[in-house]
Amino acid sequence: MAYNVVCRITGEKGKSNEFIKIGRYYYKSQEIYDKHQNELKCRDEIFDIIHDILGYKKDQLLPKSVKDKINKTIGIIISQYKFYEYSIILTTFKLYKNQIIYYMSLKEFDNENQKISYIFAVIQNNINDVYKRIENAKIAKEKTKNVNLNKFSNNSAKYKTKTKQIKNERLKKIWK
Repeated sequence: MAYNVVCRITGEKGKSNEFIKIGRYYYKSQEIYDKHQNELKCRDEIFDIIHDILGYKKDQLLPKSVKDKINKTIGIIISQYKFYEYSIILTTFKLYKNQIIYYMSLKEFDNENQKISYIFAVIQNNINDVYKRIENAKIAKEKTKNVNLNKFSNNSAKYKTKTKQIKNERLKKIWK
């Protein structure tokens, strides 16, 4: 007997026989669950990179106000620009991490919130370039998949000597 359930991620309602159950929660589909897990992994990596940028020690916790500002800013990026996923934001952080650290060393900040604002200003200014680079890479990859290599042959690449081969018996004995 199927009963009413709610997707843990999307909030959609449906019958238990239409959803999948992972652990004690129901999800609309395996794809939605996998995408959500990937987003959580990317989000954790983003927090690790921010942790490194701010120069915190390994076990040092980010202040709650900083975490809230990070979550709010990431939420704004994702809600305003629907095509920016967590993976795009993570890639932008990875590409610009060293640049952010360098330029932050040249500036003076009063508190951690100003640092986070500066970090995300750099990310927001460069995320579109990263998105375009990733999209161009996907297009190039698709183009290479569609290339038919069978039509190219190397029959004309056979080597033909232009000079007459010299046959000298004494040289053959030397090289043996």
